[in-house]
Amino acid sequence: MKQLNNILAESPDAKIQVVCHEPGIALIRQDVSVVQDKISKLMERGVNFTACENTLKGRKISKEKIMEKATFTKAGIIEIVDKQTKGWAYIKAGN
Repeated sequence: MKQLNNILAESPDAKIQVVCHEPGIALIRQDVSVVQDKISKLMERGVNFTACENTLKGRKISKEKIMEKATFTKAGIIEIVDKQTKGWAYIKAGN
C-alpha cells in the first residue's frame, strides 16, 4: 500500500492496476483482508484491483467474497502480459 501511495503522491494521474493472484488474492477478499480500508481509499483514487479468476477457481473462492469495486480477469498472467505489450510497466511487489 505504501508504494502505491508513493506513486500517487508523485504522479497523481498515474494509471495503476494491481493484479491479485494466488496468495495475493487475500488482499481483496472481503472476509479476510486486513487492508480493505486502505484498498478502498486507493480505489477511490483510481487504482484498479483485479482478481485472477483462475486463482478463485483453484482456491474455490466465490466472486462474492471479492471486494465490490474490484474487477476480474480470466488469467492474471495474461492480463499482465497484455498490459506490457501495450506499454505498461510491470512492478512485482511483496514476497
